[in-house]
Amino acid sequence: MTRGGPSMATPAYRVGIVSLSNGFAAKTRWRGRVYYGRREGGGLTYRLSGGIAVRPAPRWSLSVDPNYLRHVDHQQYVTELAGGPVATYSRRYVFATVDQSTWLAQIRFNYTIKPDLTVDLYAEPFAASGRFYDHGELPAPRALGLRTYGTDGSTITRETDGSFTVTEGGDAFTLPALDFNVRSLRSNVVLRWEWRPGSMLYVVWQQDRSSFSPFGDLVKPLALFDGVTASGNNFFAIKLSYWLPAS
Repeated sequence: MTRGGPSMATPAYRVGIVSLSNGFAAKTRWRGRVYYGRREGGGLTYRLSGGIAVRPAPRWSLSVDPNYLRHVDHQQYVTELAGGPVATYSRRYVFATVDQSTWLAQIRFNYTIKPDLTVDLYAEPFAASGRFYDHGELPAPRALGLRTYGTDGSTITRETDGSFTVTEGGDAFTLPALDFNVRSLRSNVVLRWEWRPGSMLYVVWQQDRSSFSPFGDLVKPLALFDGVTASGNNFFAIKLSYWLPAS
């Protein structure tokens, strides 16, 4: 966990998982899963995932697979600096608590306009955030807890750019700003036309949009739609194939 430095103790971790689903042959298929893990002394991970797939008519189908993740880790590695205690080889191994939240979904839609003409859509909206706080350093090899900055005579100040200035005795050093908020949307639309037996025309439209901000606010479900208005790239491609019958 110290990226090549002294070892660090990790607390025990307990996990519980519950999964439910209906039969694979059902016209409307669904599934759900709950994952919950907790560390002794704090820290947790829980994930809610599921999916539903419907085919109400022979010509079209739709599936949606949403996921939510919340992760809190009190031993997230941040950086390594000089000036640490002799016990850690005069290096500071800095950690923090990180509180992460993530929403994502996978959406698939297929429509058969005619037997030789189909449209397929795939979209993957994504929203995530992370907030770093309670910075501290490893006090000794194999220690379980941190020596938190802002205690034992040290001070920590958050600067306007999101970084932190730490003072301890006559030393002062800066910790990087790591908070983040990310939105993205990836999508593909494919039109497939068999314009003659064995000969195909593909028209593809691909989008890749994303945005970033240096804030760690927890994301909410509606944040999944923020990627629609983010800046990004559009790609268009056309592929034509022609089948030559053997003479």
